[in-house]
Amino acid sequence: SLSLSLSPSERETCGYYHKTTTTTTTRKKISKRQRRFIHIGSLKSLGKKESSHQSNNRMTSDAFTHNSSDDEEDEKEQVVNVDLEEGTAPIDKETTTATTTTDKKKKKNQAVVHIISDIQQYKGATLQDKVNDLIHSHGIVMFSKTFCPFCLDLKELLTNVKGVPVYSLEVNDVPQKQGTEIHTIVKDQTGHKTVPAVYIHGIFRGGCDDVKGLQTKNELDALLQDLVVVDPPVQNVDRLETARLVPPQQQRRGEAVRLPFWFPPQANDYVVRITSFQVVIVCVILLAFHWESWAKWVSAALLVDFGLRTTVGSSLSPLGMMGVVATATREPQLVAGAGKQFAASIGTVFTAASTACFFAGHDIAAMVILGVLLIFAALESCFGYCAACHCFMIGIQWGLLPNSVYRIYTSARQELMDTWNYVHANQDVPTPERVDTDPTSKIALKYKTKTDEFTKNDFDWIRHMMPCYFAIPLSLAGLATAFKLGSEYMDPFRGPTVNPDLILVPEGWYQVLGVISAVLFALFAVLFACRLIQYPKKCRAEWVCPQRSPSFGAITITVMLLAFLLHDEIRDGPEEWPQKTGRIVFWIAAVAHALLTVVKFSEWVGFRHEFEHVHPQWLIFPVGLAVASFGVVMPFFEETNAHFQEANVLLARFFLSFGYLLWIAIFSISLFKVVTGHNSDPRARHGVWIWMASPCIIGIADFATCAKESALGYGDYNVCVRDFSSYFFIGVFFFFTYVWMSLPYIGFFGRDPFNKGYWIDSFCMDCLACAAAVFYALHNTLEACRTIAFIIYAIAGTFNCVAFLHTLKALAVHRGFFTPMDKWGPLSWFKLTHEAFRGSIPKLKKALAAIDLTQPTGQRQLELFAANYSTFVRVHQEHSKHEDKVIFKTFNDLFPGHCKEYFQDHEDDRVFMEEKRVMANKVLDTTLSLHERQTILRQLQHDLPVFFDEFLVHIRGEEDNMQPIGKKYMPLELQKQMARACFQLTPAERWEEYIPFVINNAPRHPQRVRFIKSMCWSMPERAQQLGAIVYRNVDAVMWKRMDVEIPEMIPRGESNWRKYQ
Repeated sequence: SLSLSLSPSERETCGYYHKTTTTTTTRKKISKRQRRFIHIGSLKSLGKKESSHQSNNRMTSDAFTHNSSDDEEDEKEQVVNVDLEEGTAPIDKETTTATTTTDKKKKKNQAVVHIISDIQQYKGATLQDKVNDLIHSHGIVMFSKTFCPFCLDLKELLTNVKGVPVYSLEVNDVPQKQGTEIHTIVKDQTGHKTVPAVYIHGIFRGGCDDVKGLQTKNELDALLQDLVVVDPPVQNVDRLETARLVPPQQQRRGEAVRLPFWFPPQANDYVVRITSFQVVIVCVILLAFHWESWAKWVSAALLVDFGLRTTVGSSLSPLGMMGVVATATREPQLVAGAGKQFAASIGTVFTAASTACFFAGHDIAAMVILGVLLIFAALESCFGYCAACHCFMIGIQWGLLPNSVYRIYTSARQELMDTWNYVHANQDVPTPERVDTDPTSKIALKYKTKTDEFTKNDFDWIRHMMPCYFAIPLSLAGLATAFKLGSEYMDPFRGPTVNPDLILVPEGWYQVLGVISAVLFALFAVLFACRLIQYPKKCRAEWVCPQRSPSFGAITITVMLLAFLLHDEIRDGPEEWPQKTGRIVFWIAAVAHALLTVVKFSEWVGFRHEFEHVHPQWLIFPVGLAVASFGVVMPFFEETNAHFQEANVLLARFFLSFGYLLWIAIFSISLFKVVTGHNSDPRARHGVWIWMASPCIIGIADFATCAKESALGYGDYNVCVRDFSSYFFIGVFFFFTYVWMSLPYIGFFGRDPFNKGYWIDSFCMDCLACAAAVFYALHNTLEACRTIAFIIYAIAGTFNCVAFLHTLKALAVHRGFFTPMDKWGPLSWFKLTHEAFRGSIPKLKKALAAIDLTQPTGQRQLELFAANYSTFVRVHQEHSKHEDKVIFKTFNDLFPGHCKEYFQDHEDDRVFMEEKRVMANKVLDTTLSLHERQTILRQLQHDLPVFFDEFLVHIRGEEDNMQPIGKKYMPLELQKQMARACFQLTPAERWEEYIPFVINNAPRHPQRVRFIKSMCWSMPERAQQLGAIVYRNVDAVMWKRMDVEIPEMIPRGESNWRKYQ
C-alpha cells in the first residue's frame, strides 16, 4: 500500500527498504541481490501467510529500490523467505546496519529502512514488553505509517542524508490489528499522539519536527555518530587543501513542493483557531439575520476573506490579521501550512455557494451551507480538529497529492522558531559609541558603532518618528475622502432628481474616519515636531535623501484632504465656520505643497543624482498639486462676481498644469527605471502604486475645474465627463496590472513582509476609490458602474483595514514601526559573509572537540571536519582578499591608515592557517602512528577554538569600524564598482564554495535571500549565474525557499526560468 502513495521520484529518494524482522538463524545460500529483500519471519507465521508475504515483498521491493534501472528485473524475482526456529533471540543491531548492493560499481554500504513486520519475535510477556524490547534492540526505531509524508520525510533524512539505518514499525501495516495497540502503547509512554515517533538509542526524541529541530540546532549528528554506516559526503580528504564536501547534486537532492500562490509553508495554530472562532461568529450572525438585505453582502465579505486566506494566508485577511494581532506577543505554535490552505479553500467553496444562494434568493440553502461551515469552524476553534487537514492527508495516502508537500515546513520549522525568538527577544547589547577619528577636523571620519541587535531593539516614539509615517493618516484621510464622494455630497452631479439608492455610503462614515485620521495626524505632528527639535540632523538627512524626501509631501496632502473633509458643503449659501476654517487651512497647505514641489524639483535638476535615486514616489508632488487644484470647490477668492469665479478657475489651472507636466515626466522616467532596473529591494517597489493614484487624482481635479469652466460658459460639460472617464480607466488598467504583477510567476509584489510602504498602496487604492465614486455619480444610470464602485470601495477598505492591523501588530511587538530603517546595499553581502562565519564556527568547534581517533568513528569525524574546515579556510582567504585588495584599499584611500589594523590581522591569520594546515595534514596522514596523530590533534583542538574566538572579535571590529564608511561615505555607484571588482577577483570554482558556504551557514533565511539580492544589485547580469551556483550546491528544500524570493536568479532549465531577466 505504501507504493501506491509514492511518486517515482519519491521511491528513488527513499533509499532501500527492507521488509524484515529482527531474528536470525542459519541462512541458506542466496544471491546478494535477493538478500536486499529478505523477509525473516517465524516458521508458523510464514507457513500461514507465505503467499501474501511474497506478494507484499514484491510490491515493497518494487517501490523502494534505489536503482530504477533494476525495477523490471525486481518484479520478476521471487523473495526468499528463510525459515526460523522458534524462540530465537532478536538479531544484534551491528549485524543489520547495512546492506550490500549487487552493483559491482557500488561496493559502499548503504543506509536502509528495515520494516519490522512481526513484533512477536521480541522478548517480553506482554505486548508492551515486546515494544520496549524493540525500542532498545536497535539504534533508531521509528513507529510510523506507510503513507505518512512526515514519516517518509524523516526516513529520507536519516538514511539518505545522515547515512544511518532505521528500523521502522508501520502501525497501519501490522497484522491482526496489533498496530493500533502498539501505537496506543507508544502514545501512553511518550505523550506523543502522532507518527512518526522516533527513538534513538532507546530514548524518545519526538516526531519529525523534533528530530529536524535537532538537525537545525546541529545536535543530531552527535546522537547518530556511532550509527552511521555510509562513507561521509567528502572527497579528496587525504590533504586539507584538497578536501571538499560533496555537493547535493552528486548526492540525492530530494524533492520539495512549494504551496500554490503566496501561501507560506507554515501557519500559526493560535491564529488559525482565533480566525475559526471569528468565522463561527459571522456564521451565527448570518443564520440569525439571514432575511436582512445586508446578509448577502456579509456572506460575500466572508467569501473574500476565505479567498485571501487561501492565496496568501492570514497576512491579507482581515479576520486572519485580527488573530495575528491578538497573538502578536505570544510565541507561535507552528503547524504545516498545506492542510490549512486546503481548509481555507474548502471554506472558499462553501462561502461561494452560500453567497450565490443568497443572491439567488435561496436563503434556506444558504443557511444549510453556513450551518455546515459553522460546525467545522467550531471544531477547529474549540478542539483544534481540522477536518480538511485529515481529508488532505487522505489525498496523500491515495496518491492524489505529492508526499513532499510538507517537506519545506518540516525542514524550516525550527529555523523559523529560532528566527522568531531572535527577532522578538530584547538582547542586552551595549549602546552605540561615537567615534571621532580627529576632533580637530570637520571632515574626519565620524561614526557610531552599532550592532544589529541594538538596531532591532531600538524602539523610540520620537527619535524614529519618520515623515513616511504620515502615510498612515494620509491613507485614512484618502479613504474618508472616497466615502465623502460616495455620499450625498455628490448629489449636484447626480441629476435633478436624486434617488436615495444612488448613495454608496452614509455620510457618517467619512466623518468618523476623518476624525480618526485627524487625531493620528495631530499625534504624529507633535512627535515629528519633537524630533525636529531634538534630532534636527536626522530630519535634514531625510529631507535631502532623494528617496525619502517625497514623504514630506504626504504631510501637506493630508492637511488638504482633512480640510476638504471639513469643508462639507458644495451647494451655494452662506459660509459657516467649518467651511471657512477648512478653506483657510486648505490653502495654507496648498501653498506649502507648491513650495515643496518647487524646492524638490529644483534640487532634482540642480544636483547630480544617480539613476538609482529616481523613484516613482516622486509622483507624490504632482499628486499634491492636483489635490491643491480642488480649490475650485474651496475657492481662494469669495465668488461674489464672475471675475472672482474666473480667478479661482485660473488658480486651479495654475496648480494642475505643472502637476500634469510632472506626472507625465516622472512617470516616464520612473517607468524606464523600473523596467530596466534590478529592483532588488522589494520595499521600494510599493512606490509604483502611485502610478495609479496620479491619473485618478489628476482626473478628478481636471473634471472639477472643467465643470466649473462649463458653468461659467466657456467649456463643454460633456467633454469634462468624457475626459474624466479616460483618467479613471487608466487607473483601472493600472490596478489590473498590479494584480497580475503580484502573481507568483512574476512576484513583483508580495516578497517583503509588511512595512510602511504598504500604506502607500492603501492610499493609492483610496485614490482609485475616489475616482470610482465620481465615475458612478456621473454615470448613475448604469448598474454596472455601481457594482464597480462597490468592488473598488471594498478593496480599498480591505487594504486600509489590513494595513492598520499590521501596524497594530508591529507596535505591539515594538518591531517595524518607530525603529530604525533596515538599510542594505550592494556591499551588504560582505557583512552577510560574516554572519555565515558566525554560523559555521560553533559547528566547527563542536565537530573538532568530538574527534577521537581512538574510537571507531574517529576517522569519519576527522574527514568531515577536514572538509568543512577546508571550506572555511578557502572562503576566509577569498573574503580577506576582497577586503585587502578592494574594500579596505578603497576605504584606506579615503581615510589613510584607518584600515591598517585589519590588514595586519589578515596577514596574521594567513600565517596561522598555514601552520595549522601542516598540522592538519599530519593528522590526516594515516601512515603516521596513531599516537603521533592524536597528539597533533589535541594541539589543534586547543589552538583552533582560540583562533575562532579571536576571528569573531576581528569581524565584529570590522563591522563596527569599517562598515560605517561604506554606508555613510561611499556613493552608490562606487559601491557597485567595488562589488563587481571583488567578484572578478575570485575564480568561478571558488564561488562554487563561497556562495553555498554563506547560504548553508547563515542562521536566518532572510539573510540568505539578502546575500544573493545584494550581489544581484551590483551585478544583475549575473543573477542566473549566481542561481546556477545555488542550485548545484543546495538541496531541493533550500532551493524552493529561495527561488520564490529571487525568481530572477532561476537558471535555464529550471521551472519559471525567463531568458530576459
